[in-house]
Amino acid sequence: MDNSKLNRRTFLSTAALATTAAVATSSAASGQVVQRIQQDVQRMQQERRQIVANQRQGVRPVTPQASAFGTLAPAPVDQRARARLRIASQIRGWIPGSNDAERMRQMKAWGMEGVEPGSGVANDHNRAREYKRMADDAGLEVCAVTWGAGGGAAVSGNPEEAQRGIDAIKRALEGAAILGANGIVYVPAFNGDQSRINRTHQEIRRALIDIDPRTKEIRGGFLKEVGDFAASLGTSIILEPLNRMEAMFLRQVADGAAICQDAQSEGVRVMGDFYHMFFEETCDMGAFISAGDYLKHVHLGSGNRRIMPGQDPAQSFVAGFRGLKFIGYDQFMSFECGVYGGDERGAEVLPQVLDFLRRSWDAA
Repeated sequence: MDNSKLNRRTFLSTAALATTAAVATSSAASGQVVQRIQQDVQRMQQERRQIVANQRQGVRPVTPQASAFGTLAPAPVDQRARARLRIASQIRGWIPGSNDAERMRQMKAWGMEGVEPGSGVANDHNRAREYKRMADDAGLEVCAVTWGAGGGAAVSGNPEEAQRGIDAIKRALEGAAILGANGIVYVPAFNGDQSRINRTHQEIRRALIDIDPRTKEIRGGFLKEVGDFAASLGTSIILEPLNRMEAMFLRQVADGAAICQDAQSEGVRVMGDFYHMFFEETCDMGAFISAGDYLKHVHLGSGNRRIMPGQDPAQSFVAGFRGLKFIGYDQFMSFECGVYGGDERGAEVLPQVLDFLRRSWDAA
C-alpha cells in the first residue's frame, strides 16, 4: 500500500477514535471505556509503525493482522510451482484391448499414469486386490473409484436404510484403501434417488452434515464420521457436483467445498468434472480456486456431448487448468467421456487428445 494512503487511513482511524474518547469523556463515561479506547489508538499506531518498517525491508505479512476493526488475512498465494498434469482414465471401449490388463498396458503406452475403476471393484475386496495387481503390473496408480450414490440410501429419512447406506460407503472406502486410491467418488443423490427418498435439498444437506452456522458446532449428519473413517484408512470420500439434468442437489464445486469445510474432516473432499462444470459454473478457473485444498480429483470430458477434450470447440480447458495451477493441484485428472465418431477411433484420437491437454496445461 502507498505510504501516503496508509498514513491518511491511520490518521483518520486514530482521529475517529480520539473523537470518540473525547465524547465519552465529556459525557462522563466511565474511565474504563476511555482507557480501552486509548489502548486501541496506541495499538493502531504501533501496527502502522510495524507495517511501515516491513515495507521498507520488503517484508510482506504472512499472518493475519488484528486491528480494532477486524482481521486482515493475506490473500491466497499462487501455488503453480507444485502443480502437475497427471492423466488417468476409466476403462472404456475406446481403449484397445481384449481385457482390462491389456487396456491398462495401452493406457501406460499412451503416457497415462492412473486408472479409475467402478464401484464393483471397491465393493468386492478380493476383486480390489486383483485389480490392484493388474494396475501395478501395468505401471499405473489407481487414482479414485467411481462409486455413485448407492441409491441415495445414506441421505434417506429412514434410519435403517440410512445406516445400510453408510455401511456400504464404509465398505467401499475399505476397498479404496486396498486399491491405494485417493478416494471414492460419491454423489449424495441423483434426481431419481431424490424422488424415491422424497427428501428436500435442506434435508439432504443436514443428513450429510448439519452445523451451527455461528459456532461451527456439528449437530448431526454422517460425513464427519465417514470422513474420519476414510482418513484413518488413508483415503477419502470425494463429493461430486453434477449438472442439474442428473442431480439438482450439489451442482457447483464451491458448494461441495463448503460441505467439506463444514464436515471438519481430512477425509471429506470434493472434485470437479469439466463436463458438468460446462453447464453449471460461470468460470472454471474460479470454481477450482474456490475448492482450494479440498479438491481431490478431476474428471475430463468436453462440452455438451461429453466427448474428448479438444473435440468440442465450444469448450476450452485453459481457464480451468489455470485455476488448478493456482491452487497447486497435483492429483489426477481422469477421462470420463466418449470419443466423437465412435469407440473405434480411440487409438487414432487419444494421442491427439493428450497432446491437446498438455498444450492447454502449458498455456494456462
